Amino acid sequence: MSVLARHHPLGIHPHYYAQDSVAHNPSARALLRDMKTRAWDVEGVRAYLKCCPDGWRTCFSQVRLVPAGHELHEQDGVCVLRPDETLTERPGCSLEAAMKHAMNDVCCDSRRMAVALSGGLDSALVVAMLRAMGREDVPIFTLASHLNGYCELKKTREAARALGVTDLSVIETNAEEIIAAFPAAILAAECPLFNLHPVSRWILATKLRREGYEVLITGDGADQVFSCSDPRNYLPIIGALTREAGLVLRSPFLNEVVIGAAPSPTPDKSALRVLAADFLPSMTAQGAKLPTYAPPLNVSDHWRADAIHDLASRIDSEAPKPGAEPESVLWTSLGVLADFLN
Repeated sequence: MSVLARHHPLGIHPHYYAQDSVAHNPSARALLRDMKTRAWDVEGVRAYLKCCPDGWRTCFSQVRLVPAGHELHEQDGVCVLRPDETLTERPGCSLEAAMKHAMNDVCCDSRRMAVALSGGLDSALVVAMLRAMGREDVPIFTLASHLNGYCELKKTREAARALGVTDLSVIETNAEEIIAAFPAAILAAECPLFNLHPVSRWILATKLRREGYEVLITGDGADQVFSCSDPRNYLPIIGALTREAGLVLRSPFLNEVVIGAAPSPTPDKSALRVLAADFLPSMTAQGAKLPTYAPPLNVSDHWRADAIHDLASRIDSEAPKPGAEPESVLWTSLGVLADFLN
């Protein structure tokens, strides 16, 4: 059997295939374009409406996502999934050695790089390790939404000062821009969203790409590796958005050596805090970070009534009213995704 594709153990780089054939593609939309018939997958849609995708079924009939930690093989003219057996091989090194190895991989690139800093421990550790490596040439950016309870600009500036960063670059956005970018982000993510938080990544990535950057270094994956946060509602989306914006996503926490070297996860990411103590003594005492969600934003301008009500009838459900509630955001994003079926 030949290997057609391999999906990262945390699912950061989505790859799709068509059932009963050998067709496969990083893009679900590209895969659908070559299919003779295009339709909704009722069970897949229902799973997304419950905010619990299984990491395999999509919203589209016959289109499947290669599950995280699996390989896609060709056998007898069809795609077959196999667990990636290399993931059982744990490295014989400490977490600190694994992180240093991963940081070298992150920086081993001649392309133009930028690093994203937020107010949390994960991205601060990445910046601190970059500085310890003498890589002060990598510019540091943060996105400021100025939305109450959501914008981390104040915390990020405090983190930057603690790191000795004097040249933090702020990319500005606002509620209107986030709402306006919603359809493009949905089409790039190729799946529904119940909250607009990932749209912030889309805005950051597209603006950095317009400025000529090619690689985005982040702290993505730390929660999934060190506190066992479920990656399915976040990492594939972030990975798809960054990739579609034209940037290569790099994070030491996505490195398979780090994943293998990480000890058992804990809610407060204690193993990561112990490691960070050597680089960020003033930040390691912070409590566990709560999940980040954007505040309710009204996306009703993007409501596509015909497509939404057609889908509601197909799954024997009733669509909500347009608005800002998570259910309305989900249905609005499904209406946008109906473009894939045309």
